Amino acid sequence: MSVTPTTPVTESDRNKRTAKRILAIFLPLCLVGGVGFGYAYWTSLGGGSGSATANPTTNNLTLLATAATGLYPGADLVIPIKATNTNGYRVALNNVTAGAITSSDSVACDPTTNLIGASIDPITGPVFVPANAGVGAVPTATVGTLHITMTDSDTVNQSACRNKSFSVVLTVS
Repeated sequence: MSVTPTTPVTESDRNKRTAKRILAIFLPLCLVGGVGFGYAYWTSLGGGSGSATANPTTNNLTLLATAATGLYPGADLVIPIKATNTNGYRVALNNVTAGAITSSDSVACDPTTNLIGASIDPITGPVFVPANAGVGAVPTATVGTLHITMTDSDTVNQSACRNKSFSVVLTVS
């Protein structure tokens, strides 16, 4: 029988074995824990709330039918209606209507006697006036066409209407 010499176990060897055991136990636990944490992180649902408040200040649109010349008995002036929108958002118009007509001299040139009236071509669908239309470099938006028609009367002297101006009240909805 032969005896093989044994080498003594050193403290360094014991530390290596202990480190391997710890690594063998904790590495799988860390991996499982990490995978579980990652799965929970990516599949978790969130919640919360939010709110918004509408701007309490809105500006009216400004409509302008540019001054036109050339109105005479029997004539129909066609004038584009332009809109200025100083709001920071676009505004939709569904209808533009012509209201009361006044004259710069309603005694000498009564609009109810000398004008057939004012009408506006109907708008089809909403017309959108862009944000800041007519402000700075943004052009005004054409939103309709105004027609002013002067009567051609055989019984009323319309000479008093020469060089007079007429104003038409425009409203939108």
